[in-house]
Amino acid sequence: IEIYVTGDLAFHAMALGREGMSGNWCLLCNLMKSQYENINHTDGVMLDILDMFKKGKAAREAKKANEGFKYEPWWDFIPLHHYMVPLLHCLIGVGNDLLASFLDWVNEEIECWDQQEVRTRSLITTAEHKIVDEIALRDEYDESKNGK
Repeated sequence: IEIYVTGDLAFHAMALGREGMSGNWCLLCNLMKSQYENINHTDGVMLDILDMFKKGKAAREAKKANEGFKYEPWWDFIPLHHYMVPLLHCLIGVGNDLLASFLDWVNEEIECWDQQEVRTRSLITTAEHKIVDEIALRDEYDESKNGK
């Protein structure tokens, strides 16, 4: 039986011992975001699951992140090439980027919002997401033993 893991990048980061680091480190090598974003970067050292386990264990024991690792991967028996990112997540990400670029173009070339309006619209979206998150937390609490 071959086991595969699927989930978004944040889940992969958690499962690989890099919780909260998915945007800061390559999940497959030792490069930081600032390094791999440079188009002319040198290749990082590819890690395997045992390397990750060692780095995670050292980070947990030192109580300090090590190359983005905070703890050991959850499963040391699942090879990295069995971690699958759903295509839908990739397509949604590309779609979101295209939409954001299009809206920026519309703003600059057609509607010409001033910077205060751009910031205000962004803050409204952030507030709406925060409200949804807080409602979910409230509902979770209401269903818990303490909330009843």
